[in-house]
Amino acid sequence: LAEARRLTNLHHMSLPDALHVFATCSQDGQLNRNQFWHAFKSITSDSDASAEESEASNYVVERLFDIFDVNGDGFIDFMEFGSGLSVLCGGSSEDKINSAFAMLDTTGDGFVTKAEMQLYLTAVFRVLFEVNPDTEEHMAQSMGHDVTPENVAAAMTAECFREVASRASYDPAARGITREQFAQWYARGGAATQVGRMMPAVGDDVIPAWVSLQEVRRLTNLQKYEIANVYD
Repeated sequence: LAEARRLTNLHHMSLPDALHVFATCSQDGQLNRNQFWHAFKSITSDSDASAEESEASNYVVERLFDIFDVNGDGFIDFMEFGSGLSVLCGGSSEDKINSAFAMLDTTGDGFVTKAEMQLYLTAVFRVLFEVNPDTEEHMAQSMGHDVTPENVAAAMTAECFREVASRASYDPAARGITREQFAQWYARGGAATQVGRMMPAVGDDVIPAWVSLQEVRRLTNLQKYEIANVYD
């Protein structure tokens, strides 16, 4: 992860600054490969980089585009990719919370829905699985099933909304969660606490039983990190 951040030069940029660069290059909420490359070149240009480092940087940029171009049509959704950027960018947790929430709150009503939250976490895990390739492989070998960013994101989203529901005076599944609730969930406890308390099913959301509990904690090694440090 540290190497991916270094090669893309995103460790020197805050999430708001990075989002501004990519938003400037995007059109109608999407980025094609040329626009994506143009944005990254403005960030990663380094005349002192060796040929080997330049090649490695180019590979990372290509892979980042490919993992977000899910349907292979040559375009990526800016909001989804922007969510994934939070893994690679520098800056404070407060900056990332504010930027992520503002990006996800597409209606501007002060709430993030369950679908928007799941989209955010799916993007985060897409990047984490890509820059830590052994994680997904080890999880699949141990469980005997495919482990996807979508599966893990669904489980974490369900846990987040269930936790908020236990404290809120309204049903977050119907309305969404506020910026304050999002920030509290983001910062509270360790990632191990969040993952370890996932349940196979919550309400109408059926989550495969093999999506982890203790196994996700062990195989992703997240029990060693606070959730803010994963994003930082």
